[in-house]
Amino acid sequence: MMQELTVDGKMPDFNAISNAMKGHWSAYSREKRRWTDTVVWLCKEAQLRPVEAPVMLEFFWYAKDRRRDPDNIRSIGSKFIIDGLVKAQVLADDGWRNIVAFKDYFEIDKERPRCLVRIWPQEDDA
Repeated sequence: MMQELTVDGKMPDFNAISNAMKGHWSAYSREKRRWTDTVVWLCKEAQLRPVEAPVMLEFFWYAKDRRRDPDNIRSIGSKFIIDGLVKAQVLADDGWRNIVAFKDYFEIDKERPRCLVRIWPQEDDA
């Protein structure tokens, strides 16, 4: 059975993280902890249940505008979300045996930037 999680807000992108790390070595770990813990809390709030591996993850990225490239939006954001899913015990792990595919979609929503994540067990048809 497919489950959904919505992470509201503008997540940091690759460029923002790499620039922050130039200022201080701990910038990445602070942001990672903040976003990972946010995802854990959202998983509990959404009452997501553990998913048997393997899974496919779909990411629907809603950006405020087109200023950031899709690959920059996805790179760090998906890492933080997946780590949060593992920490919340929705996914057992983020390795090869657990995640078999990703799909990404990009849209503009000026009023509500966010990421909607769909978690599909492999036996379900996406």
